[in-house]
Amino acid sequence: MPLLAILLALILGCASPPPTPPIGSAAAVEATELERANALRKEGIALYERGNYLEAISQLETSLWLEPGRSDIQFLLFYCYLSTGNYKAAKRTANTLARNFPFQSLSYQQLGLAELWMGNKKAALEYLRRAKDFKFYQPKLNFYIGLASDSENARHKSFGAAEEEYEEILKKNPKDFTANFELASLYLFWNKKIERVAGLLATAKTNLIGETEEFPEEQGVLLRFHFPLLEGILAYRTGNPAGSVAKLLHALADAPQGSSADLAELYYYMGLSHAALENAGTAQMLFEKSLSLDEKGPFATESKRELRTLSSLPE
Repeated sequence: MPLLAILLALILGCASPPPTPPIGSAAAVEATELERANALRKEGIALYERGNYLEAISQLETSLWLEPGRSDIQFLLFYCYLSTGNYKAAKRTANTLARNFPFQSLSYQQLGLAELWMGNKKAALEYLRRAKDFKFYQPKLNFYIGLASDSENARHKSFGAAEEEYEEILKKNPKDFTANFELASLYLFWNKKIERVAGLLATAKTNLIGETEEFPEEQGVLLRFHFPLLEGILAYRTGNPAGSVAKLLHALADAPQGSSADLAELYYYMGLSHAALENAGTAQMLFEKSLSLDEKGPFATESKRELRTLSSLPE
């Protein structure tokens, strides 16, 4: 995910620890605790990069207990909590970060995301719009505002705003990984300009593989899970449900440990593909699985609708 590089830059840019004080002193005890916190933090970051969010939480939380107030760890924990469906913990962490960084768009975007995934669209929209009041914000913020909007017109307007911002980035740098990848994701969710998606994903993948190996684990998660997930959705959108199932199964085999929202999306589209293949029983099981993973997320309403449709079909 694009934010990881930003978060890791914060972590890797932290000041080096001071020289170790004499053994037996109070300062030496403190230094030992800091060394332990540093080791836990590094292990937590490594687990996060590998997509092992549940174990990352354990390491990062312990590190934070030993060294309270580290915003870099709180940022990582927020995304771990969000990825694993612990939205209340994500909101608590986002509140702390917003208090510490009240003049950053990202702080309010995080609060908005926590509220959105908890099903509180009105509160989410307030935070997300506040995040957009800042001069600098992420183009994906418009996508989140669209998700939180109740009316179709408002949703399309926000999605269109996100599209425009990605296009501006691509005019300046056609190979920009984040813009290519996130614009492809937007089109797939929006079900618009699907004919452009394959090219956007191909450019993003080529650029990713050609980048520095500074974050090889994150690169692996993207290549093994996120790209096959989007390629599976693309196959469904282009009328190839069998190909969609094959791609989604490939992604499922390498799914990040503890992920809930991403897997809810995967199971939803796998359910749609099986429904298109007239495997109603399998489709029902998959929609139920999606709903159980993320009861109030973006695919919950759609999964419920599909289940109602399936239940009305003649046996």
